[in-house]
Amino acid sequence: MKQEGIENEYLFFLFNYLPCDLLQGYFISKPIPYHEFINFVKNFKPDSTFIEFQQNNSKILNLKIAQVKYFIYKYFKIIRNILQNNDSDKQLNDLSKIIEFDHKKCDFGKWYYSVYPLYEKNIFRKKRRKT
Repeated sequence: MKQEGIENEYLFFLFNYLPCDLLQGYFISKPIPYHEFINFVKNFKPDSTFIEFQQNNSKILNLKIAQVKYFIYKYFKIIRNILQNNDSDKQLNDLSKIIEFDHKKCDFGKWYYSVYPLYEKNIFRKKRRKT
């Protein structure tokens, strides 16, 4: 599968985990002259957090699971950048402004509580059968 229109980090991450072989879009590169393209290809390096996530890469057929992986990646990247840049204690204390700690308001919580009502009955039905 080929995907065109990768305009942001979210789509770039998402389509790397979905069964997609070729990505194209402004997030990767805007149209550039041939000689600049050659230099771009020679020097391109994805960020270290993305590479780390790709080491355990397996294609996923479930869009919701790929979305959750992105949310984990996004926050892992923020924390890693803070730690790698030796940011001051003040900036570390400001993490609460960057990351939502309320389990129902964070990105994962928003997703979980949006799909939970759809599957709640099935979850409890299976649980009751096992006990």
